Amino acid sequence: MSSPAPSPLAPAPEPGPATPVDIRPEDYYRVAQDFLAGQSHVMRAYEALGDGLRDLSGAAGDDEPAQKFAESYTPAVRNIFDGFVRLHELLGGIARGIAASAENHRRADAEAAGADPGGGFPPLWPDKCPAAAEPPPILGDGDSNLLARISDWANPYYPNGDVARMHDVAGKFAAARDGVTTIADDLHAQLRSLASNTLPKTSTRWRRSGGASPSVRQHCWRRCPPPATP
Repeated sequence: MSSPAPSPLAPAPEPGPATPVDIRPEDYYRVAQDFLAGQSHVMRAYEALGDGLRDLSGAAGDDEPAQKFAESYTPAVRNIFDGFVRLHELLGGIARGIAASAENHRRADAEAAGADPGGGFPPLWPDKCPAAAEPPPILGDGDSNLLARISDWANPYYPNGDVARMHDVAGKFAAARDGVTTIADDLHAQLRSLASNTLPKTSTRWRRSGGASPSVRQHCWRRCPPPATP
């Protein structure tokens, strides 16, 4: 009686990266500090947008077209403000995570060397962002020009919004969009420098922080353009 044929061997494992990953704990900690600084940049952009909109309160006027505009404008601005708060928290969480990775790599190197020289990285404490503020009112006096007031009295369908100030409102949103884009591009570049030969996974993690949903950075960027169009 012949013996059964031997079962086929399992396939060889996939080869690892052709280029070894050069992990330096101090590089991780530096990037963690960059993300912590990113929180400050986000807060400045958020405050600049809020202050700018407060200075332009009432630009839309108070007639029926203005009220219809405010029905969509105000919820959109709430979403933008909420996006800034969430982005601020996200960057703080990433900073702490990368700092923890830096310390873990440092300890692993020490264990491999058989001695820990001490002097670990100090913990990072991200800032806490206050709750999102209520959007400044877009409804108000609008155009205070005497001609506009007379025209409004003579023709109730004449819009009493201040066109120049509404363009300024759009400019505030465009500046916020550009600010968020600059912050995101800079931090993305820092991640690229951290592990260039594992870039596909790093890029995917950055683009989709939070699983299947779009990242907060994308949320902010997408929300800014519509109100930025007068």
